[in-house]
Amino acid sequence: MFATALDELGAVLARTEEARIDAACQMLASAGRIAVYGCGREALQVKGFAMRLYHLGLPVFVVGDMTAPPLGQGDVFLASSGPGETTTVLTLMRVARAAGAKVLLLTAEPAGSAAQLA
Repeated sequence: MFATALDELGAVLARTEEARIDAACQMLASAGRIAVYGCGREALQVKGFAMRLYHLGLPVFVVGDMTAPPLGQGDVFLASSGPGETTTVLTLMRVARAAGAKVLLLTAEPAGSAAQLA
């Protein structure tokens, strides 16, 4: 089962353009603040990712936590929406953009509404 999971992850990475990964890393590394958000199982994953970013010394917060500051110019909102149609994610993406933050989206549906908004 472990090998199957690794094969599936490898297949996803093989379909992902390396330049997009580099751009996402650069966006996160240069952000004033990073806020992360996901629903359900994706929330668990982005929270784990936030902890890794924190360990790297980056200013990261989880949307919904009491200590999360507002986003603004120079900040990044990282959202995960597998189906690309999650209403909460779409709304938070709009709020982040209106505040001047950049939006970084993780999705399985590149033609979904969230991808178009990002």
